[in-house]
Amino acid sequence: VAATAETALRRGLLLRSRFALEGAQLLCVGDHDLTSLAATLVSPGLQAVVVDIDERMLAYIDDAARRLGLPVHCYFADLRLGLPEAVRGRADLAFTDPPYTPEGVESFLRRGLEGLAEPQRGRLLLAYGASETTPALTAKTQSRLSAMGLVTEALWPDFNRYLGAEAIGAASDMYVLRPTARTPQAARGSGGKARVYSRGANAAEAAG
Repeated sequence: VAATAETALRRGLLLRSRFALEGAQLLCVGDHDLTSLAATLVSPGLQAVVVDIDERMLAYIDDAARRLGLPVHCYFADLRLGLPEAVRGRADLAFTDPPYTPEGVESFLRRGLEGLAEPQRGRLLLAYGASETTPALTAKTQSRLSAMGLVTEALWPDFNRYLGAEAIGAASDMYVLRPTARTPQAARGSGGKARVYSRGANAAEAAG
């Protein structure tokens, strides 16, 4: 489900208040919520790159950016396979609101790491939520972050609000993650067959 327009704006304002964005590049690993448009609207010196598998969403973002004169560039990719070559190793910051399975979070964060120009100086922003009744799932996801050598530099509970997603209270937390020397560079193509979603044929629980 999509985040609210206010949430996209809050994300943009958070980026502007926390980071020096003049001349910086933001990589959006998936952008169903139009965070790229909001961020570049409030920070004119920021450039954004969007990588997504949804061609209709990419076309919408591309058209809106052109109409508004925003420096947002779109690329098609299956994020389970890797980033397009033109996107790898270029960004200062990466943002993702991934599938909320441990596999989905790890896979999308690895794509964000692939996109950072200097991983140990960059930051990953992660929107992640889980039901109050499944703390073990949150613990499992957070253990993945630790195993990747990512430090939780900041966390804002219920920062993101959604048009739906009642199972997680229509909200998710915002993490700012800092890579360390222990954070591995993800190999291109890793996770290509990962079942990263919570429902459907590509769910972690799906047979075959």
